[in-house]
Amino acid sequence: MLQSIGLEHVWSQDGLSEEESKLWHATLQAKIQHREEEAWRKAMQGKPKLRTYRLLKDRLCFEDYLTHPDVRARETMTRLRGGTNELRIEKGRHRATNRDHILHESERVCLICASGEVEDERHFLIDCAEYEDLRETMFDVVDEKMKEDCAKEVGKQRLMDALIGRAVADKSAAVGLRNAAMTFCKRKAQ
Repeated sequence: MLQSIGLEHVWSQDGLSEEESKLWHATLQAKIQHREEEAWRKAMQGKPKLRTYRLLKDRLCFEDYLTHPDVRARETMTRLRGGTNELRIEKGRHRATNRDHILHESERVCLICASGEVEDERHFLIDCAEYEDLRETMFDVVDEKMKEDCAKEVGKQRLMDALIGRAVADKSAAVGLRNAAMTFCKRKAQ
């Protein structure tokens, strides 16, 4: 066991001071965490359903959005992040009937707004014209600078990161955005 996590040189804690014992526990915990994260990353790589999840989640840890008091909103956000949502990007991966074929990603276009864009998480949250009224409420918490940035690709990506889970520099703004996105998703799901 110790060899598998790079601690084969340590055999016993006997005779360690309290400080050395704490260091030992911290080192052991860090090594185990690293090994578990590597196994988790490797397991996710071959699963196309987790394409968005892989972009959002780079550490194996508890996510802040899971503390949101609204169970339905948490559930909807989890489905959006984990690829079990009702968007065409996911539904097109399966045949609805025996006569249907699996749609190529580029064919999984939004049927709501007929824009010809793929209906993925980003289109749903940021671009789909049919959800503009719901989005306005969601964007009330977004400052003017971020709204201006949304005209550019990099700004849209930063906004997307903040809306569905990646950490952003301003923690309080991220919480506000994430809560707004959860409310938006929940309203759309109703």
